[in-house]
Amino acid sequence: MENPDKQSIVILSKTKLFKGLEHKALLDLSQAFRQRTFKADEIVFREEDQGQSMMVVLEGELRVSFLAGRDEETLMVLRSGDFFGEMALLDDLPRSASVMAITAVRLLEIERRDFLAFLKKDAASGVLILFRICKALSARLRETDQRVRTFVHLAQWL
Repeated sequence: MENPDKQSIVILSKTKLFKGLEHKALLDLSQAFRQRTFKADEIVFREEDQGQSMMVVLEGELRVSFLAGRDEETLMVLRSGDFFGEMALLDDLPRSASVMAITAVRLLEIERRDFLAFLKKDAASGVLILFRICKALSARLRETDQRVRTFVHLAQWL
């Protein structure tokens, strides 16, 4: 993003991954993001698409889901300040879920190559961000573990 607007910087500063970063680090990082917009019901990306970026929600609501047979299972709804696609910053694997705009949305997107360039430029901030990504992934894994446990317990009664 050439000239990040104030709203973008404010949203990034309140996002769990970037909260507490020094102003200069936040400004440098915000310049690596670009804005994207999607209309209601538009697909942001599909499960199994190649992932190359992470996004932060500026405005609107999105649904994260995956296919379970012929059905679509909603995992979560995202709103302003939420982030998604962070695994694409860490690996070269396909997306693990689909994301669709529920309402019109405005997003900030950072490509893996730009994120890695930021990590090289500001290692201290990069370590903090990577730690927070790990923490977010750990929380999501624990939630998934709980869902699997619930499913296994329910399956015993079928």
